[in-house]
Amino acid sequence: MDEKIVQAEEDEKPILQQLEVLVNKIGNLVHDSVVIAKDEAQNEIVKTWGTIPDIKVTELPGKPGRAHHHELLHMIDGIEQARGIRNY
Repeated sequence: MDEKIVQAEEDEKPILQQLEVLVNKIGNLVHDSVVIAKDEAQNEIVKTWGTIPDIKVTELPGKPGRAHHHELLHMIDGIEQARGIRNY
């Protein structure tokens, strides 16, 4: 019985590898109501909550109206940098 289990586990390895390759080709499955477009301009706002902050992103050379994720988090008070770098 132990030999059969060992052999089954060995037979399973290439099958699982092939399955992983195939599954990774699928991508994200979205609902039929989701608009397929080249950019966010055609996105429909389905629901909002809270107050939308008025964020002004300054234009820098080579970065027109863009900001890094850590800059955006700072703008919406979504990060506590001092607490994150505190030494214990």
